[in-house]
Amino acid sequence: MGTQGALWITGSHVIEALGPRPESPAHHLIDADLQTVSIGLFDTHTHGALGYSVGADRTEMVNLLAALEARGQFETQLSTVALPSEEIKKILATARLVKQEKPSLRGIHLEGPFIGRERKGAHSGDHLREGTMANVQGLLSDYLDTVTSLTLDPLCVAPEVIQWCVKAGIRVAIGHTEATYDQAREAFDRGATILTHAFNAMAGVSAREPGPVMAALESGAWIEIIADGHHVHPSLVRWLFSVAPERVVLVTDSMPASGLGDGSYHLGDLEVSVSAGVARLPAGSLAGSTLFLAQAVQNCVAWGVTPDHALRAASENPRKAYGLPIPEIAVGTEADLVVWSQEMAPTHVLRKGRLLPAP
Repeated sequence: MGTQGALWITGSHVIEALGPRPESPAHHLIDADLQTVSIGLFDTHTHGALGYSVGADRTEMVNLLAALEARGQFETQLSTVALPSEEIKKILATARLVKQEKPSLRGIHLEGPFIGRERKGAHSGDHLREGTMANVQGLLSDYLDTVTSLTLDPLCVAPEVIQWCVKAGIRVAIGHTEATYDQAREAFDRGATILTHAFNAMAGVSAREPGPVMAALESGAWIEIIADGHHVHPSLVRWLFSVAPERVVLVTDSMPASGLGDGSYHLGDLEVSVSAGVARLPAGSLAGSTLFLAQAVQNCVAWGVTPDHALRAASENPRKAYGLPIPEIAVGTEADLVVWSQEMAPTHVLRKGRLLPAP
């Protein structure tokens, strides 16, 4: 996944890896001795950060993507919350335009509105909708070039919805559901490939009802995990990496308060209070995270996950989950790199050979 030593950059490309210093003074050195160099990160599930929310404002969306890129996140799939259909369509229309300007935007993940009311989490119950074929097609059909993922509750959608989404090129994720192991397994058998934020907004693993997490593991699905230390206990994070490191996908599920500190914020229509870095609804339920993806990597390593597995879960695995190519760090490739300290904190972020200013 990573490399150690020295990388020599000229222009926008790597010209030497682990080799002697070139004679030309035009070459830029990334001295990675005692450090790790990785490809850029990819967050497939974020609702915002740094005061920017995922909405229909083009400037706000562009600024959010740029801010995340400076933190080593070279690809992003933005996530909506449950909203009125027309508002979701406005966000999709904006994202379609932004994708032309910011290739780092890989698409939009709709978390709802076709999710279960009992496990809705930080989604407004006023905007949840029945997952009939007419409702799903009416929302998505005009934006198949922009919608890359849909989280749904298999108990709230028509049986043919999953197959239709798969044929349309949309990844189907299972989440915010009361589904049992058998019901979740059936959804994965029909074509769902992702479990949305494992252990959250779903039944846990118990002796006689192993629930959606075990269904995802046994079906070979990709498994999102929020490694902020609040959504999932570190021991469960370690366990997931121990049994299926090649299928764990680190996500932030972040909201606009990320990077701003404690205070009052909004997630969609809902008021959120952040205290000691934890975002909650007035009733006390978690409301997304204040996490950045690089911090999720660092947390996992601190909890006993190997740096290689943690980095892959934030870079290679999400790209594989969405059928994207894996960039290389090799002579002749574009210098899109993140350099990490021994403590697994980013020290340098290079985009096409240009050192981005520290955030």
